[in-house]
Amino acid sequence: MLAADLLRIRAELEVDIDRKHGDLLKRTREEAEDFMRKAVATITAEAELAEKRARHRLWISSLFILAWAVLGLLYVLVRRYFGLGG
Repeated sequence: MLAADLLRIRAELEVDIDRKHGDLLKRTREEAEDFMRKAVATITAEAELAEKRARHRLWISSLFILAWAVLGLLYVLVRRYFGLGG
């Protein structure tokens, strides 16, 4: 009996709150959804920018390694061609 009364009172309170503050709850929910949409868009944009920067750094370091390899090969070839060293 007590449980049924509590459930009835809870249902009445929910209806009363929805009637009195329904617009506020709806507006708050819409503002929260809008905030989440903007937050997700911002995070996605920042992640894409970070990924672009990471790819850029990877290309630069790859070119740097390739340049050192080419310089090393040229050094070896020049030493052999001119007979410098052992």
